[in-house]
Amino acid sequence: MKSSKRVLWAVCAACAATGCVDRTMRFRRFRLVRAVAVCVVTAGVPLLGASAVFAQSTWNVAGDGNWNVAGNWTPSGVPNSTTVGVLIDGNPENDVTVTLNMNASVRDLTLDAGDALHISSGQTLTMHGDVTNDGEIYLNPTAASSSARFAADTDLELTGTGRLVLGRDGFASYILPSPGKTLTQRADHTIEGIGRIDVHLVNQGTVRADASLGSGSTLDLLNIVKTNHGQFSAVNGGTLHVHSGVLTNYDAGTATLSGGTYEVVGDSTMRLVGLNVQTLDAAVSLSGARAGLYNVATGTTSALAGLTTITAAGSLSVSDSASVSFSAVDNAGLLGGTGTFVGTINNAGPLSPGDSTGTLSITGDVFNTAEGLLLIEVAGSGAGEFDTLNVTGTYEVDGTLLVRFLPGSEDLLSSDLLTIVDTSSLVQSGETLAFSRTLVELSSDYDVLYDQSAGLMQLTGFQNIVPIPEPSAGLMLLAACLVLAISRRRAKVRENAY
Repeated sequence: MKSSKRVLWAVCAACAATGCVDRTMRFRRFRLVRAVAVCVVTAGVPLLGASAVFAQSTWNVAGDGNWNVAGNWTPSGVPNSTTVGVLIDGNPENDVTVTLNMNASVRDLTLDAGDALHISSGQTLTMHGDVTNDGEIYLNPTAASSSARFAADTDLELTGTGRLVLGRDGFASYILPSPGKTLTQRADHTIEGIGRIDVHLVNQGTVRADASLGSGSTLDLLNIVKTNHGQFSAVNGGTLHVHSGVLTNYDAGTATLSGGTYEVVGDSTMRLVGLNVQTLDAAVSLSGARAGLYNVATGTTSALAGLTTITAAGSLSVSDSASVSFSAVDNAGLLGGTGTFVGTINNAGPLSPGDSTGTLSITGDVFNTAEGLLLIEVAGSGAGEFDTLNVTGTYEVDGTLLVRFLPGSEDLLSSDLLTIVDTSSLVQSGETLAFSRTLVELSSDYDVLYDQSAGLMQLTGFQNIVPIPEPSAGLMLLAACLVLAISRRRAKVRENAY
């Protein structure tokens, strides 16, 4: 009992020092209970399982300013403590930029939309809690040579709709939590720019190399494991360099890339070093003649050169003169775009020319199964107003045709003739060339013509065309998936019948 009293007296003495209670409090039983309650509730003393209460510093200037000015914060004082959370700026009417011009440690950090925190060259912000960022955190915004660092001494969650920008390649912009710690970027948040990420990263948002945001061209994901459940991207001449052996999405034993999206746009490059993808169970999109997805640190060896299988969960899109070459691919996923595939395609999934309307070229043969789908969009009869699949070799007809009529297609004439497949050899699979039709076409009526001598498949005889508005774009793919599921079920029933 005496030791308990000593503990309580120490607690109450601490509270008395802050004015919470009177130091002369007597230790009668009911007063002891009240004393403990007052101490825990009022002072935030971590007693009997209660959580500690942490202080908060709020930016109070209706404009820009430096972190190290005490008067810019409420309460007055420069935030630099592992027990202090920071709010910038809490006022939705003011967009402010706070410049971190000193090394600082804080617990939690919150940025409102429109607000920015610039971490200057030579400075480090060390986190001891989580970040809620609806604004912008910019490492080394002036692209100076000295390193600007975003660090953490604990596992860190990066949430919100904002972005963390790196302004210069190499060590000049650097994300480096302590060894063994994990940075989890939640959906809707973005890390982008040029620099280095040297941390165990779990990405549910977007990680984007963007050379327009800083000095240099490479965003390096260094030799600590990275897991992508969101999007990896390279744009505006940037190079996203994922070092060898770090990407947990890749199973070297089965040569399978699973999960997440991988996007390369324009004169940009993604280097997934060491990956020789044979089975694609993820989404890959290349846009631009020089868009490259490589498996070497230097050079242009394609990570998809050995591709043999695209699963139902996988997709591969090429647009704006982009191309992907392989020997032969069994496709159960989605192949599409306005670029070129070079190789043989054994198709049991959707083929979707265009973006939204346009031409997809295949240098090789296409052999459809009963589960194959051809997805065609039509906005008119003019050049580029409807989808076309160009095949240099054989196109074997089978499966399902889905036609989605876009706004503008209501003006189609019955006599209009739209070539949706142009091939050197149009061949029959089974007893008929006719495709199945689905409810996605609603009440629209048209005819499908097959000209085997010319290698053409065409649409004509348009009547009662009902366009499907753009916001319903997912309807067509949903219907395609439904048709595919039904056709696969029927195939299984037929198989079980023997």
